Formats: sequence, C-alpha cells, structure tokens
Amino acid sequence: MAINRGSVSDTVGAVSAATSEQNALTHANDASTSATAAANSAAAAASSESNASSSSSTASSASATAVAAKDTATTQASNASTSATAASDSATAAAASAASVPSVGISEDNILQVNATVVDNDFLRIDGTKAEGRSASEVLSDIGAQAADADLTAIAGLTSAADKGIQFTGSGSAGTYDLTTAGKALLDDANASAQRTTLGLGTASTLDTGISNTNVAKFTSGVADDDFLRVDGTSIEGRSASQVLSDIGAQAADADLTAIAGLTSAADKGIQFTGSGSAGTYDLTTAGKALLDDADASAQRTTLGLGTASTLDTGISNTNVPKFTSGVATGDFLKVNGTEIEGRSASEVLSDIGASPVLRPNITPLLYNADYSVYQRSTSATGIANYTYHAPDRWRGGTQDGNDAGRLTIARDSDVPTGEGVKYSLKYSCTSAGTMTTDGFTELTQILEGNDLQAICKGTSNAKPLTLSVFVKSNLSGASNLITAILYDNDNARHVGQTAQISSGGTWQQLIFNFPADTTGAFDMDNAASLYVQFWLGGGTAYSSGTLATTWQANDAADYISPNTMNLVSSTSNYINFAKAQLEIGEYTSSTLPPFQHESYHENLTRCQRYLYMSPEYGSSITLGSGVCDIATWHTYLSAANMGEIANFHYPVTMRANPTITLSSESGTIGKMTERTSGGGAVADVDPHATGSTTQSVRVMEYAEQSYGLGANVKADAEL
Repeated sequence: MAINRGSVSDTVGAVSAATSEQNALTHANDASTSATAAANSAAAAASSESNASSSSSTASSASATAVAAKDTATTQASNASTSATAASDSATAAAASAASVPSVGISEDNILQVNATVVDNDFLRIDGTKAEGRSASEVLSDIGAQAADADLTAIAGLTSAADKGIQFTGSGSAGTYDLTTAGKALLDDANASAQRTTLGLGTASTLDTGISNTNVAKFTSGVADDDFLRVDGTSIEGRSASQVLSDIGAQAADADLTAIAGLTSAADKGIQFTGSGSAGTYDLTTAGKALLDDADASAQRTTLGLGTASTLDTGISNTNVPKFTSGVATGDFLKVNGTEIEGRSASEVLSDIGASPVLRPNITPLLYNADYSVYQRSTSATGIANYTYHAPDRWRGGTQDGNDAGRLTIARDSDVPTGEGVKYSLKYSCTSAGTMTTDGFTELTQILEGNDLQAICKGTSNAKPLTLSVFVKSNLSGASNLITAILYDNDNARHVGQTAQISSGGTWQQLIFNFPADTTGAFDMDNAASLYVQFWLGGGTAYSSGTLATTWQANDAADYISPNTMNLVSSTSNYINFAKAQLEIGEYTSSTLPPFQHESYHENLTRCQRYLYMSPEYGSSITLGSGVCDIATWHTYLSAANMGEIANFHYPVTMRANPTITLSSESGTIGKMTERTSGGGAVADVDPHATGSTTQSVRVMEYAEQSYGLGANVKADAEL
C-alpha cells in the first residue's frame, strides 16, 4: 500500500505541539543527564589514556586514539554544559508556565522521556514508557508507507471523482480517465480468457493472422467496397470484378449465362438455347452421350450402327442410294424417275409394263368380300334397326339397343383410296343422332367358320399372331375417336383388342392392328361360327368400364373397347368408309404387310354364295321373256284336277349349311310363288305347298289347278 508522506509529517507535528510543555521539561532533565554523562566520559577517557600508556602490548595507534577520544569527550562535556544551561533556562521557563512539574511517562499529563536511541531528524515512537527515535525509512516501514516520490506526488495532486481511473501522463505527471462499468468488468476478470468472455469474443479472437490452417485473414492496403478477395502472400488483397474475371479466365456475365443459371439441373439433362436470352433443357440419354463423346464422325457412325451406305450420295449412279419422290405410298412399286425413285401402284405398274393383273395369289384370303364388291342383298340399307346382315355380303353391321337402332345408313360407295385397285368401299353414315346407351354399340363384323382358321394353330404351342389391316376415311379423327378392333374366339369365349387412331379427318389412311398368338383354346374344325373379326365404332360403358384386353383373355364384355372409341351415332355429320380389309397370319407393319389378295368378282361372289345365294331377280317383278326365274316349270295341260307339281333348283355352290329358304313370286312378292297359265302368263301368287332344301339344292311343290307351270326366285341364307 502506498503511504502519503505529507500525512505522516502532519501527524508527528500534531503530537509535538500537544506535548511541547512536557518536552521542555524533558529537555531540561536530558540536559542535566547529558552533563553528567559528559563528565563521566571525560573521566573514562583519562582512564583510557593511563591504561594505554601502561600497556606494553598496546600499539602506538591506540594511544593516538585515546588522545582523540579524550578531546572528543572534553568537547562533549563543554557541549553538555551548554546544553545543560539551555536546558536549565528552558526548565525555568517551563516552570514559570506550569504550576507543577508533571511525572515522566506516557499517561495523561506525563512528561515524555526518550530512550538512548533517538538521533537527530528522528521521528519518535512510544517504546513502553519512553519515546524511541525512528528514522524516516524506519517510520515508512513501521507504518507500511511508500517513500515520497514524484509519481506519488503527481497522483496526490489529482482531483478524484466517481468512475475515474488514474494514469501517468508523463514522467512525474498523472491524470484521470473515464472508467465505465464495462471497463471495470474487464479489470476484475481473473484472466485473459475471462476477459475475452466478458468482451463476447469468439474463438477467432486468439488466432493469428495469415493464411495457414487456423489463421485469420489480414487485408493488404487497397481493398475497396465490392472487391473480391484473393490471397497475396500471407494477406488478403482486394480484386475488382473485372480483375477477378481476368484472374480466373472467366466469361463476363450476360443474358445467355443468366438464362442457363436459371435452369433446374437434373440427371441426364442437356442445356440448349430456346431463344435470345432464354435457355432450356433436353433429355440426354445414354445413347445420346455415347455420340457426344465420340472422337469423330466415323466413331459416331459406328456408335449409331450405320453401315457403309450411310456416307453414300443419293441418286441412281454407281454407289448411289435411291431417293424417293413425293407421293410414294405404302404398297407401291418403285420406278426410276430421273435421279430419284417414284412410287407406282400395282395397277400403274401393270399399265407401265403392259401386263394383265394377277387377280388373286395362290393362297385364299381369310376374309370374304374384302374389297366390298359383292352386294347380293342390296347396295344400301337405310335406317338399319338391328345388328345383322344388310348390304355387303359377309359383313354384319348396324347398332344394338333401342336408342341407337335405326340411326345409320350402310351403302356401297365409289369413294376409294387412290391406286389400291378397288372399285368400291363400304360407307356408314349417321342419319339420326343420339346418345350411346350403356349397353349400346355400333360395329362392323365378319364371322369366320372354324374350317378356315386351322392354319392359325390357335391353342397350340405353334399358335400364330394375326394382323388385321383396313383402309378407312372418316370425319372423326384424333385420340378421342379411336377405332377398336376385336378378335372374339366364340369356341372358347376368349377375346383380344387393339386400337388405332385416324390421324387426319377426311383422308384415306391404312390402319394396322397386331394381335398376339393365343396358345389357349383351339378353333373347332367345323362350319360353325369360330372367330368374330370386329371393328367397333361406338360402345356404351358396359363395354369400356374395364381395361382393354390387349392380350388374349377369358371373355369379359367390360374389357372390349377403349373408352376413347369413337361414337359414330353422335352426329348426323359422322361417317366412315372401309376399303381393302385384310387378315393375315403373322405380325406385320404397313411396310411388311403381304400384298392384298385381289380376287375376281366371280371368285369373290362364288365364295360369298357359300353363305348366301340370292337370285338377281329376287323381290323384283319379272316379265316372261325378259327375265329368268330360278324355279320354272312348263308342261302340257293335264285335265286331271289338283295335279301336284314339283320344281327343283341347284345352288351355284355347296352352301355352308342347309340354308333358310325364302321365295319371291314373278310379281316380286316375297314369300309367294307364281302359277302360270297355258299361255305362259301368271295365274296367281300362291303359297308353296312344301319347300325342301339341302346344302346343294332347294325343291318346292305346289298343287296346281289347271296350271301349266310354276315360277319363283330363291333366297337361300346360310350366314353365320
């Protein structure tokens, strides 16, 4: 602890002032004592001199010392005498001021007596009942005080105030500074760690500057706002945007790069510009990347699996590859046209080479009347009210359900696909629009007997796939107006379906339907209905509520068609034409499909007559001599009454099964036959007495009364 030296002097002075009277008395006593001591000293000195002279062993230096001591003692005696006189004067003065002489001691009113250790400039300290002398340094030690110096004096000269700290402002000068609560909070911390905590410093505060591990960065001069930082030796320097671009060899920002930066990255995505300042991504497949990393075009051709033809030029010269002209269609033959190849239809090729057509290949087509040229019943039927046979042979069509019935016309049409070698198409047109009911449908079907289907090998391990094709033209097109094609196995109650889309309304288009092989359920080898080949042109939810069966499955009507199948009866503007239907064993595309099997009309008609024979004059009025009846008898008149007549007619071909027979009279009345007169005229339309039929012929009998003959035309129906 530092001691204020001025405070010590003030204290000693106060003590001396308070005891001045006692000190005076003490001085007088001390002076008397000093005089006696001085006399004693003089005597001692004289004795020492005598002793020195008599001692043979004392050196001459001791004698000199003794003489000096004698002189000193004499001086002291003189001084003591003087002091005694002074003391006596003081005592006299003190006695004059005091009524009585106090006792010696340190009690109240006592006279203080010093001990023998007091020297000049000493400070007095009580030692029992006396006062002892203490030097300045001893007093400093006694009271634990700091020796007076310029720094303490400077501090003592300061003006104290709250929250002020003391500081040296130079050698021997001091001042104060503000000492805040925050500052004092630091000063009372036990160590630097606590002080860092008080300051809220983090772990970085104890790190060194530099660029080594655990260092913190230090800036060089010249770092400006918006600068980027770069290591410069052991410091960090500032670099402008342009300097950084140069440093790193980067492209300055622009709209294209900004567009790329705005993309969302994902696996297997490439970047492309979609316009000025805009970008997008595209799929980058493994195959695409395999091309991109090829070293040259040759390697890329190898990756693509291209052959040597890929690098050839087009033309007809040596080493050239052909290039097509416009207008080449599926099924065309190719003809050189200058330096290109043009398409030529079969009929055009026949004309080009001056040849006659081969009307039918050796293999009989599976479908009957595939070119829609045979119409024994009628060339058209209006308001067809049921799902049965109406106009074209072998094709069953129409609608089912009372709401949909009678809404269609089916007719032969001369609108055909160009260059396909056919004269007619089959046209469906809606004449009365309606809403398709739940279990309603519109379709076109051909039913095939099992005898014709054995080559398919269905139900065996050698089962073959099937391909159905047809040319169509309709005002309906697009994904919501599909045609659903169905194969229905009537022998085993199994079915499979496929869809096709008409890409453009009002134009002819070939549709291809591929059906897989079915190793379950063989076709019966008989003349019964085995396979239904169907084109669905509409159907209610009863047939589309499930999932279209694209593989063979057990029959389930809900899986027949796609819910996007067209609805032909939805509008009176709706129509669809069919041409060149073809069913092939095997799986084909439009480019690999075998050529259409053109049949002569006679061959086509003959095949159809296995299922239907119908006289050309059936239902028509016939004038004898201008028309011919299928059944006609003529004989000389017989007088006997009620003579029975029998007439026979043999069908052109053996029919599939014993047909249903319907006659028409020479007047055209359906269900009647004609009795003739002797003059050859008609007597009357009469009912046949009996009709009998086989797969080869029909026989009718009538009881003629005065008749010379019978006449009738025949319709024999053995359709499936």
